[in-house]
Amino acid sequence: MKPAGLEAPGGQAPPPEDEDRISHLPDAVLGDIISLLPTKEGARTQILATRWRHLWGSSSAPLNLDCNALRRPGGSSDIVESAVSSILSAHPGPGRRFCLDETRRPYPRSDEALADSWLSSPALHNLQHLELRHNYTSSYPSYHRPPPPPPLRATAFRFARTLRVATFGNCTLPSSPPHFPNLKLLTLEKASISDCSLRNMISQCPILECLLLHDVYGIPCARISSQSLKSIGVRFGWFRASKDHRLEELVIEDAPSLEKLLNLNVSYALHVTVVSAPKLEILGYVSDFRFGKTKFVFGSTIIQGLHLHSMAARIWTVKTLAVNMESSRSLNSIIDMLRCFPCLEKLYIKFFMKKEILCRFGSCWLPKKPTLDIPLKLKKIVLDRYQGTYSSGCRGNYSEVEFAKFFVLNATLLESMIFRVEAEQYNKKFFERERMALQYEKRASKAARYHFTTDRRRLREVGEFNHASDLDLTDPFLRRTSSGSFWQLV
Repeated sequence: MKPAGLEAPGGQAPPPEDEDRISHLPDAVLGDIISLLPTKEGARTQILATRWRHLWGSSSAPLNLDCNALRRPGGSSDIVESAVSSILSAHPGPGRRFCLDETRRPYPRSDEALADSWLSSPALHNLQHLELRHNYTSSYPSYHRPPPPPPLRATAFRFARTLRVATFGNCTLPSSPPHFPNLKLLTLEKASISDCSLRNMISQCPILECLLLHDVYGIPCARISSQSLKSIGVRFGWFRASKDHRLEELVIEDAPSLEKLLNLNVSYALHVTVVSAPKLEILGYVSDFRFGKTKFVFGSTIIQGLHLHSMAARIWTVKTLAVNMESSRSLNSIIDMLRCFPCLEKLYIKFFMKKEILCRFGSCWLPKKPTLDIPLKLKKIVLDRYQGTYSSGCRGNYSEVEFAKFFVLNATLLESMIFRVEAEQYNKKFFERERMALQYEKRASKAARYHFTTDRRRLREVGEFNHASDLDLTDPFLRRTSSGSFWQLV
């Protein structure tokens, strides 16, 4: 008698182990799988088997078309135009995702009607995900005022009622946008916006959850009020608008659902004022970078760089904090942050100066007797670009070891402490030296794990986030991959 677990429902024999079970799925299920694949991979499913041949170009597989994915280095623009037009004319719809970056396309700049004809195609009916970057060159010197970009294409508004994810780039946001009842993720990239257009855009998105402002300009102060927003990110990359037109201040007026507030910059002096965000849990980066210190204001509590100017009230909701440390390098500053955010459970610190610079310009890390008048609730600490005993020998008491040792000896609830080091420091001799210097045997939390890791290849950081979907992460400050070596103190 066969075990019950080997018998198919209804008493039928189970299918052979080598049978292609996926191909037995309904067209609708296979179509959803295909539409989630990149454009070229989705098209290649036609050669898998006869069962799959008709799916990619049918209504069972909502169209996922990235126009720029069809480009070939040195390829003819006519081929790309013809491929996109052929795909759109052959597919019956609906559409799932359509990406058009006109700044990178190899076809003539003057052919504006082509993009409008694509956006008007029936194949994109009920589109859910749209990435539209207009044909506009924004690479102007910081001392020049760039010309106004073109308005957002009106043909994009036909998808307003069905869009769930949208990126609008290199355009001017309209002052009276249409209603976006299903939009959850919005990215504005190198877009010219006004206070009126931003307010109206947010008000027309009743279930918007993630907003990324990437190199926006035309608005010196952005004021945010939203009942639904959970994550807000502000990023400035290589592009710079003229100083009197770039975003310099962010005011969170009323955001009852906001959980993440991310300043995705290292060297940009963003001024952030939080009036009302009762659920805010994740905050960063707080930065003292020499080219621009951040400023965070919570009522009468003011944090300039890493200096606590005043603390009229503690912020009890924040549990995760990320810090960029360059010039101040003071444990007292971090202790002030812990006083200001007494419920912190995760602390991320990124160091920027190398030993040679520290020895010449660095100030002392530690007060003579570092004290903390509140209990530490920290469970996880990450020290990025840690140099450890390699940073010793500088003037004064400047040593990253002493800085880290404070937490080793005082964080009683600590569960994990991660040290990211350079590849040349990743060796057994370095680990043994650090173990002794950190007084590992005297650690306050016996259950804590202390890890050394290094990156063997480049890993993504929050400052490289390009889409609002990148904000929708449980912990945005964690590295996305872990391909480097790993060593645990035991």
